[in-house]
Order: sequence, then C-alpha cells, then structure tokens
Amino acid sequence: MEVARAALEPWGYDVTLQLLPWARALRCSESGKCDGLYLSYYVAAHEKSYVFSDPVAELETGFFKLKDRDISYKTLDDLRPYSIGMTRGASVSKEFDAADFLNKDPVPDDTVDIKKLLRGRVDLIVAAKPVLEYLLKSTLPEDEQNKIEFVEPPLSVQNLHIAISKNSPDYQQKLHDFNEGLKKIKADGTYEAIRHSSGY
Repeated sequence: MEVARAALEPWGYDVTLQLLPWARALRCSESGKCDGLYLSYYVAAHEKSYVFSDPVAELETGFFKLKDRDISYKTLDDLRPYSIGMTRGASVSKEFDAADFLNKDPVPDDTVDIKKLLRGRVDLIVAAKPVLEYLLKSTLPEDEQNKIEFVEPPLSVQNLHIAISKNSPDYQQKLHDFNEGLKKIKADGTYEAIRHSSGY
C-alpha cells in the first residue's frame, strides 16, 4: 500500500485500504462501493468489470505442505490424489484455474487454509508465496511455522496490478493517474526504497 499511496497521493487522492475476504472484495469493487482491487493478477475474464494498471510487482504463487509429508510434483496432474486449500473466488493461475480434475477446497482466506493444513484437513495450500510466508510469521508460534514449507518449483510467477472497477467514478482518470504516479516513483527511487524497506 505504500506504493499505491506514493503513486496516488501527489494527485490528491486519499488512499485507504480495506482488508476483505477475496470474494467480498470482488463484490465491493464490482459494485463500485470500492474503487478497485489492490493487488490483482490480470484475468482476461475480469476485463468486463475492471481496467488493469501497469505492473506493480511480480509474485510467485505455489503450494505449501507440511514438512513431514512427501509431496512433490512436475505437473498438476501429479496432484490429483491431494486436497488443495485455496481462497474462495481467487484466480491462482490460468492452468490451475482450468484444472477441474483437482480436489480444490475453497475457504474464505489463507488463515483458514493454514489451520486446515496444520490439522491435516487438506494436503496442500495454494497461495502467493510472500503473502503466506508473512501470515505464517505473523500468526503462528515458531514451532508451528517450522512445520510448513514451500513446494518447489513455483506454480507461476505473475505480474500484479491495481484493478480499477469500471463502476468507480472517473475510473479511466484513476488508471491514468496511478500509472503516471507509478512511473514517477520508479524514476525517482521511491519505489525501490519502499521495496527495500519492506523486505520484498
């Protein structure tokens, strides 16, 4: 959010963040009650409801498992035997989203997935790597954090964007202002300073 604020506040915007389950965030933004989603993958099917900014960052997405489970994969087909926790309504990757042969277990958010993984109610979690690593560190004692690991290789590496709702007033102007602000903070060093300070 520091990137969004640095890019938009010089244009006179008051930037606020609501932390919502993904499905609620979609409803809020698609209705125009919220201006958009921060951050989102580009999803072609969402072009009817959103315009997408220039890329803000890249994000690795993949699977997490308990360290004592012997689970590996080369293709998604290898994961047919396993139950996979995921955030309800979220796009993971084009390949994963289309894989209707997988046993997907949607829940409201990643914190629920973590609890289910620790209790053995799912075999894997699919999530954004830095997001889940942050949640592990901020919500679990160290002994429980150490029970969970990322499964290499990453499922995908995708660009992240701000997705501005077409039901938000002056959405094209907001898109223009964000993109121009992002270019400016990348040119003057602010963007890299924010990334460095956040450890991303």
